[in-house]
Amino acid sequence: MEELWAPARGFLERLLAVRLRHPFLIRLCNADEFAKAYGKDPRVADGRRVIGFFQSIGDDYAIVVESGRSRENVLETLIHEFGHALVRTYGFTLSREESEGFSRWLEYRYLMVHGGDAQAGRLLDDPSVYGTGLRLMLERERSLGHRLTFRKLLRRESGSEDGPGAE
Repeated sequence: MEELWAPARGFLERLLAVRLRHPFLIRLCNADEFAKAYGKDPRVADGRRVIGFFQSIGDDYAIVVESGRSRENVLETLIHEFGHALVRTYGFTLSREESEGFSRWLEYRYLMVHGGDAQAGRLLDDPSVYGTGLRLMLERERSLGHRLTFRKLLRRESGSEDGPGAE
């Protein structure tokens, strides 16, 4: 898993100019284990299925991903959930649209740099909260610049460009 995750994490940390001090576990599990860990039916209202989530228990953090997916799908899920990890470890609160949009924005940026233009286009066309949130983040990026998007979200909540978990 580390050989898949390390380059993506490095890209994301460079993109955002941040590092997480607090480590987190990446856990792959089968469908039954995933449903049990998720704690509810992994199907969501729009008919999609949740295949990954960020979890914090006390001071421990984990990204849980259902196994049996393609390498690309697992990587996109890890990147998306990393966005939620950043939101949590920096200690700020966002609307669902902002939170899902920020996480989807990270996926989008990764795909655009690593040759996933067609998949990135599908993310843009998504009519769900993930797509509307992505379009919101892209609008902020156009007006602020890609590094300022994340920093502005932090300042909005904490009054500072630094937050817990930052280095």
